[in-house]
This record gives sequence, C-alpha cells and structure tokens, in this order.
Amino acid sequence: MNLGIFGGTFDPIHHGHLLVAETAREELCLDRVWFLLTPLPPHKQRLELTPWQHRLAMLQIALDSHPAFEISTLELQRPGPSYTIDTLRALKQRSELAHAQFYLIIGRDSLTNFHTWREPEAILQLARLVVYPRVEKPGQLEPILPADYHHLHAPVFDISSSEIRRRVKENRSIRFLVPEGIRNYIETHRLYV
Repeated sequence: MNLGIFGGTFDPIHHGHLLVAETAREELCLDRVWFLLTPLPPHKQRLELTPWQHRLAMLQIALDSHPAFEISTLELQRPGPSYTIDTLRALKQRSELAHAQFYLIIGRDSLTNFHTWREPEAILQLARLVVYPRVEKPGQLEPILPADYHHLHAPVFDISSSEIRRRVKENRSIRFLVPEGIRNYIETHRLYV
C-alpha cells in the first residue's frame, strides 16, 4: 500500500490542503492519504490553537466525500508535542502497515527547518518526502534539500490557515477559501472571532 501522510494543525483545513492531497494522490498513485491531526506541533507551541475537537470536526466535514482521504488521530492519543519520527515509527509497527510505503507530504517552507526536526535522517529512512510548492515570502531562507524527495506539481495558492483566521477576525469573507461546510461550521461555532 502507498500511503500519503499529511500532518498539520488544520486550523482550519482549506482548499489548498485538499488540492495538495489530491495532487499527491494522483501524481504518486497513493492508495490513501491520511490527514494526521497534530494537537501540539513542536514548532507551533507558542501559538494559540483552536481546540482539537473543532479541528477534528472540520476535517471530518472536509474529507467526508472523498473515499481515499482519511483522518488519523494517532497524535491525539499521545501527550506532549508531536514528533514526526515518533508517529512514523508507531505507524510502521502496525501489522497492516508493516509493508506500506509512506509518503510524507510537507510544504517547501518546512524544508527551511527540516534539518532541525527530531531525527530527520531517520524520517527519510521511513518515508519518501513529498514537497509541495508554497508562495515564497520576502527574506525566506532557501531550504536545505535532502538528496531524495519528490517535488509535487501542485498549483501554488497563497492560502493559509492564518490568513483565513485573520479574515474571520476582521469580518471578511472566507467563501471559496474553505469548503462551504467548513465556512458554516466556523460561523456556527463562532471560531476565530
């Protein structure tokens, strides 16, 4: 089985996330793409995150109609920060995934600090890195590219969860940035105001 692993806080999930996952599924012939909800990523510990229950509910709404997209709550079951290497090792220990090929989907901006992740070499032993393009920011460091990775040919959209949260706070429209069910959920639960 070829399994895409797409981790994130998904606060909220948006069309950019979905397009990246679908592009990876098609381009790499993935059987499944698991959206790995991260409760407390090490690099975002200072940020105020929406409670994971809301983020999980939004993931369920967004992924409900896609048969190859699934949610993994593995990282919700462990206390403390979520490290990719720990997650990959835990997945590899599952008997049904022992022979699976993992594809770790990350943004090009994450490559800037990939060398600082916990055991980056071990990550590359357990999963093929799949890198999707992001809009370059002024002053952004050039990423250190590992020897073996797959450059995903996904369109570049300047959509980010932080921009969506900012727009909601400013009472601006997020229509067409997120699936309609997510927009309704955000409004109903008064998230990000």
